Amino acid sequence: MWVDRPNMTFIAAGAASVLTFAGYLLSNADALAGPIVLQLNRVIEVIVMFVLAGVGHLYIKTRLNLQRSAWLKQGEVQIGLQMRGDRQRHPPLARAVCGRACRRAVQP
Repeated sequence: MWVDRPNMTFIAAGAASVLTFAGYLLSNADALAGPIVLQLNRVIEVIVMFVLAGVGHLYIKTRLNLQRSAWLKQGEVQIGLQMRGDRQRHPPLARAVCGRACRRAVQP
């Protein structure tokens, strides 16, 4: 699950499905198992692959959302620390930020 694109799971499942059906068509039918059993086996395999692709898709989307949220929170913390610590070094910046915040608070 190291892929950063959630749709890659469905692409991989589709490729595996194509290879599964190609393997079925190119293989010799087993003498003990009828063709219907082999076809049913392949269909179940494809369904399971796409269910797992859906689970992988949701996992990757959730992981990416959590990484984005953590990145945003780190940015907020860094901005807060810089605003608290840099007031003496950057008075024009502090005045500008406070002025804009006051103007926004006054506006209806």
